[in-house]
Amino acid sequence: MAQVWLPSELQSYAGGQQIVEIEGSSVRQIVNNLDMAFPGLKECLYDPDMDQIVGSMAVIIDGETSQLGLLDKVDPASEVHFLPAIGGGASSKVIVIGIGPGDPDFITLKAKKILKNSDSVAGFTTVLSVVESFIPHENLIKLTYRNQEELLMQLAEDAKEGKRCVLCAWGDINFSASELIERIRNKVEEIELIPCVSSVQIAASRSGLKMEESIFITLHKRSEDDDLEELNHYLNEGNRNIILIPRPFDLMPQAIAKGLIANGQNSSKIVTVYQKLSMSDEVEWHGSLEELCNYDSEFSDLSIIVIEKAL
Repeated sequence: MAQVWLPSELQSYAGGQQIVEIEGSSVRQIVNNLDMAFPGLKECLYDPDMDQIVGSMAVIIDGETSQLGLLDKVDPASEVHFLPAIGGGASSKVIVIGIGPGDPDFITLKAKKILKNSDSVAGFTTVLSVVESFIPHENLIKLTYRNQEELLMQLAEDAKEGKRCVLCAWGDINFSASELIERIRNKVEEIELIPCVSSVQIAASRSGLKMEESIFITLHKRSEDDDLEELNHYLNEGNRNIILIPRPFDLMPQAIAKGLIANGQNSSKIVTVYQKLSMSDEVEWHGSLEELCNYDSEFSDLSIIVIEKAL
């Protein structure tokens, strides 16, 4: 069943629950089944005269703002958020900055200046812990994976009021922050992207790799059918070093190693996994694909894999 998130003003209909599980393959079915489970909810979500979701409410399905309203498809594992819509009026803007690999010394001067002049700053707690010393106010919106939609809407509302709003993202925003960027892009009229020093650069430096002899691959936003297809291709080709960003939390280093061996890669191929690059608790793991398969400790979601080409 789909997970349906209710805004605070509607949670009383569901006995105070923020998240409920509801069957339905479309937004219309979700709304109807919500009303069967929690009578009265439909009146808050559905405009019978226009046969559409009420204008004061937005529907977000798996991070994407619904374009088809009641007709939009909902998968069994979807997350469906009903949130108060932002009305028209003044322009709203959010600046998205990349924080880099984690060491505050790698944050760019431009990013520090933006944070210093901000009115409202959002980001996951671990990200904000890196930049808090550069922020002169306490208006921090601390995201979690469960409440990010609701709190990003709060950031968008601040932007709507003319506040200087900033969204902080781990690493390089062009590599691994696309989902977060799309979530905020759907809520404001304008975003500005500020890049940073990348963990890919740090990993290359740690390994002594030349970027012109290397290829970068990220496993973010891949379908299950082709998760490792590109990686396998370049490993088989053998002409380039590979710098690889895993996908938290379902395609981490051990799963990648198992998938590569299952696809015919040599189990003795050596790989290096860097965790929390540039941080005080940085850790480096080095070994074969087979050893990585059998490694029984969890890797940080801030991990990056290096596979050097054969000499």
